[in-house]
Amino acid sequence: MKLNCEQWTYRTDKSVSYESQINAYRVSKGLPVLTITDEARSEANMRALQLVSNYSHNLSYGFGENIGNGTANIYNFVDKWIESPTHNATLLRNQAVAFAVSIVEYNGRWYAVSSLKIDYSMFEW
Repeated sequence: MKLNCEQWTYRTDKSVSYESQINAYRVSKGLPVLTITDEARSEANMRALQLVSNYSHNLSYGFGENIGNGTANIYNFVDKWIESPTHNATLLRNQAVAFAVSIVEYNGRWYAVSSLKIDYSMFEW
């Protein structure tokens, strides 16, 4: 499905709010604040738009991700990610060095992604 840009909108208002919530949550767990980088923003924006037509995880090298979708403004995706053990583990990865959140609104639904840049050199192999 090819989307016309008049049919969808990036919800940067919510994305920025979610980024603040995620960093505050990480700090509450004794982890550092993550920088929001252009690379992570580009990845998150690309993935959020892809979710509209192909709702599945992407195995892009260098990024971990959490995804979600639902009726616009029904619930907070960050709360749902924190409640889920596997999504929560992604938010709290020690190896995460940067991130960004993106949300696309399309036909009354929101498609959200948090893309976390992972430093694989920090893993013990």
